[in-house]
Amino acid sequence: MIKNSNIWVADFETEANDFYLKYGYTKTWLTYIENLHTDKSMLTITINDLWLFIKDIGIKENKNQYVYFHNLAFDGTFLLYYFNRINQNVETTINQFKKIYEIKVYFNKTKYISFRCSLMIFMASVKNLPNSTKGEINYDIIRNYKSIADAKSEEIQYIKNDVRTVKYNLLRLEKEKIKLNGYFKTMASIAYKDLRDTTNEHLKKHNLAWYKLFPKLSIDIDDYARDAYLGGMTYLNSKYKNKLLEFDIAIMGQSIIIP
Repeated sequence: MIKNSNIWVADFETEANDFYLKYGYTKTWLTYIENLHTDKSMLTITINDLWLFIKDIGIKENKNQYVYFHNLAFDGTFLLYYFNRINQNVETTINQFKKIYEIKVYFNKTKYISFRCSLMIFMASVKNLPNSTKGEINYDIIRNYKSIADAKSEEIQYIKNDVRTVKYNLLRLEKEKIKLNGYFKTMASIAYKDLRDTTNEHLKKHNLAWYKLFPKLSIDIDDYARDAYLGGMTYLNSKYKNKLLEFDIAIMGQSIIIP
């Protein structure tokens, strides 16, 4: 077992609409974080406690920490509001659809906490992940807990089950040699790495180099190409199934033959 793993899984439970209508704001009523490789964890009710917990570990170990939330587009809005309230500078990676890929917060000049989105990797809800232990909970009631002692045992188990379901699936992914503290933030980036790794031998046989097949594109060409496939679906003609083909890619007048 890894003694000082720097990869974590976390989750927030937040007040629902009735709380907002009554008080004019919303907040977390339960937060939980657990290490990916050890049983080290912290259960509380506030983002502040969770932040101080993970930042303290980063400072003591002088090591980057990586925290996975399942759907950072939601949990990340609470993080960003919190960091804005305490005047903490952050770096974010957010696309045009307001999906949050990463929130990076430096605790010294070179080391940081990286909040990441496991949903961008698995593309499935916690309920639909393999070996899910997600339960049921009533989100309609106002809790407004003042301390962790107010939380009920079934509520605590609920958030732990969510975190451990994501943890289980991240561990499975790690067994496939995917570095969860690397630059991979989406299933697309993981697939791209796998493509390069499995293509290298083929390229060598044909005396080809990766950059010759897939040259680095300018920003304008990259934007043009992305607009062509964004949101689309790809269908496979059954007569080409499991067959190795030679095909041609044309990008803005450039033609590339891939054997």
